[in-house]
Amino acid sequence: MPVKHVRIDKPVGVKHGWWSEKQRMEAFTLYLTLGNMNLVSDKLGIPIKTLQKWKYSPWWKEQFIEFENGNKIKLGTKVSNLLSKASVSLEDMLDNGNMYYDFKTKSIARKPLTAREVVEIMRVGVQASDMVEKARTAYELRDQRDQKAQEQLDKLEKIAKMLTNKVVEPPALIDVEPNIETGVFENAEQPGL
Repeated sequence: MPVKHVRIDKPVGVKHGWWSEKQRMEAFTLYLTLGNMNLVSDKLGIPIKTLQKWKYSPWWKEQFIEFENGNKIKLGTKVSNLLSKASVSLEDMLDNGNMYYDFKTKSIARKPLTAREVVEIMRVGVQASDMVEKARTAYELRDQRDQKAQEQLDKLEKIAKMLTNKVVEPPALIDVEPNIETGVFENAEQPGL
C-alpha cells in the first residue's frame, strides 16, 4: 500500500528556530504549575516535541533539582518556625495549663493538663525524636556508602591506569622444524630444545 505524505503547516503563532533562555524558563515554570505539556505548548506556542526534548535534557533535570532544593530550604524554614511557635505554646500549656472559658465568672481561666494529654504530648515527642534519629542515621549510612563507593571507584581507576600504562610485549616467535623421524617439532635455532 503506498504511503501518502501530507504537509501540515505549523499553526499561526508557533515560532521556529532557537528559543531564548527566558522562554525555556517560562516553559519549565508553567509545566511545574500546570503539569501538562499540551497546555504549556498551547499557552506559550512552543511545539510539543520541543518541550518533550527539553524535559528529557540535562538542563531540565538541573532546573528541577534546583527548584526542589529551593523548596526544601523554604519548607525547612517554615517548619522550623512552626515548631518553634508550637514548642513555646506547648511549654506554656505544660506550665500554666489549658485555657478555657469559665461561664460562671465570664472570664478565661486555666486548668492543669490531664494525664492523658501529658502522655499524648510525651508520645508525640518521643516519636518525633525517633524520626529525627532515624533520618540522621540514614544520612550517615548514605554518606558512608557514598564514601566506600568513591574509594572503590578510585581503586578501580588506579588499576585501569596501571593496565593502560603497562606495555605488553608481543610474544616471541620461534622457528620450529618438524623432525620426520621422531614426529616432534624442534627449534630451528637451537637443536635439542
